[in-house]
Amino acid sequence: MSPSTWPRGGVTAFVLKYRLAHTGEDAVQEFNEMLTDGQKLREMLGKTVPLAIADGLAAVTYVRQHASEWGVSPDRVGIMGFSSGGAVTAGVAFHYLPEGRPAFVAPIYSPALGFKDGTVPADAPPMFVAAATDDELGLAPVSVFLYEKWIAARRSEPSICSESLFHDNNLPTLPPKVVFYHVGAISRLC
Repeated sequence: MSPSTWPRGGVTAFVLKYRLAHTGEDAVQEFNEMLTDGQKLREMLGKTVPLAIADGLAAVTYVRQHASEWGVSPDRVGIMGFSSGGAVTAGVAFHYLPEGRPAFVAPIYSPALGFKDGTVPADAPPMFVAAATDDELGLAPVSVFLYEKWIAARRSEPSICSESLFHDNNLPTLPPKVVFYHVGAISRLC
């Protein structure tokens, strides 16, 4: 379907194929093994993450610049990513330029500790954060960290808090233990 035939209401999605760290068959096992060798993990991610974030920044800017061609309002373009895409989303949240400022950011299961010393921009977009405390990669504390950074800068409140969800791209019906945080002006879910 070409952009000219897309519906004029609702949500329009663009998929970003950003650069990734190369892994084998079981990425979770590989990353868990690398967690015992922090230097190896930092070397692998240190090469790829900045490139992936640059891809995210370029994508938001590109979509905003061409939004009217697709019947999309440029001031409603945001970014959402899961897992490594959550790190890309967090990178965009901290490093956008005015022409590429997202209307919202949603880092889901984001391994974004690289932004520990980052400063939340003065005009930071609203943020929606989600993770699970039982995630096999232990990413809930990173999501809480992002939440706290945005709270300190924006003084917003969480929407939904809970504890369990699967870390994969085939999200099941949400069980009663999912950690969802809403920071900023995104509509409340509860």
